Amino acid sequence: MQLDLNKGVSANLLLFKATGHWPFGNKTLYKIYTRFVMLGMYLYNLTGLMNLLKNLDNTEEVTATIYNLLSTVAVIIKANIFHRNHERIENIVRTFQTKEFQPRNEEQTKLLKAGIFLSKFVFYYFFITADLTLGMWIFFPILDNERRLPSNAWFPFDHLSSKYYVATYTWQSIFICYHALSNVAMDTLFAMLMVQTGAQCDALSDEISNLGKAEDFESLSEGLRRCIQHHKLILDLAQSIGLAFGNIVFVQFITSVLVLCETMFLLSLLTAFNATFVMLLFYQTAIFTQIFLYCWFGNEVVLKSEKLHYSAYSCIWYQCPQSFKKDLLFLMQRTQKPIILFVGNVFPISLMTFTSILRSSWAYFMALRKVHDKS
Repeated sequence: MQLDLNKGVSANLLLFKATGHWPFGNKTLYKIYTRFVMLGMYLYNLTGLMNLLKNLDNTEEVTATIYNLLSTVAVIIKANIFHRNHERIENIVRTFQTKEFQPRNEEQTKLLKAGIFLSKFVFYYFFITADLTLGMWIFFPILDNERRLPSNAWFPFDHLSSKYYVATYTWQSIFICYHALSNVAMDTLFAMLMVQTGAQCDALSDEISNLGKAEDFESLSEGLRRCIQHHKLILDLAQSIGLAFGNIVFVQFITSVLVLCETMFLLSLLTAFNATFVMLLFYQTAIFTQIFLYCWFGNEVVLKSEKLHYSAYSCIWYQCPQSFKKDLLFLMQRTQKPIILFVGNVFPISLMTFTSILRSSWAYFMALRKVHDKS
């Protein structure tokens, strides 16, 4: 049965096209649109940076500006890294259409279909969560009955005057959406590729455990050769994902530590349960989910790749010829080392890293709170 394994990322690629990060239709039109989006994002961050520099003596204003600025600057850095690695990422997506990644029995079909379903679920869950946060971010200033912008920013004109307020508010809202949706697209693509890589490990595990059931030696050798080739392709795939997304994940992890610290600090300053409190809480939840997404699915690939070594014990190796046993031992030696993706070649993408990020955020929050209390 021929499965379209890219069904899991189809909605994600559509979002990439909508935000100007994936080629569509006319190449010239795509380049113009991409430059328009990136220029608008640069200008959005410039207004935030100017506001930060003009209010360095105000701790609360600096904190309120910087938590948003950290996230949006990170999106621009990630987008630039993504564009530089675009060809490699396109090749990764095409890799899932190779015949070696197709299912060979009903059980493998179920495993790969489950991977496609989980990929879609991850995308829509994160997309909806981000949309809820976006809605609160954009509309809560209106609900507060206070004339202010969704994000703290400086403009060379009186942006709160009746003449400019609506236009400035609309402009900010549009590019807040571009930042948020670009972030969703990049983060969920990584998670979905990890889901598909894990599903391939499951399919290979099933293939290895069924080795030895063929009656003739030629079929045995062919099945084992296919497993070795499949495993090599999975390793190459994981390496390509690491090269394409390693720096993106590194930027996101550093940003997440700082943003979680900043949002906890801002929440601790609020004395009443109001619209700002709810917006910050949703924003913090989105950041929390974002880093959990990376770490959970990176950890799942580690766990599933570890099972490959033990799947060899499930096959009927003891009834096979000596030459088959030697080749199987070679495969077992290759699968002893789990597939681990590293962030900037420094620390692994795993649940242990996730707990380290939370501990670091809490430590920085406590330090910031002490500085604020003393001042």
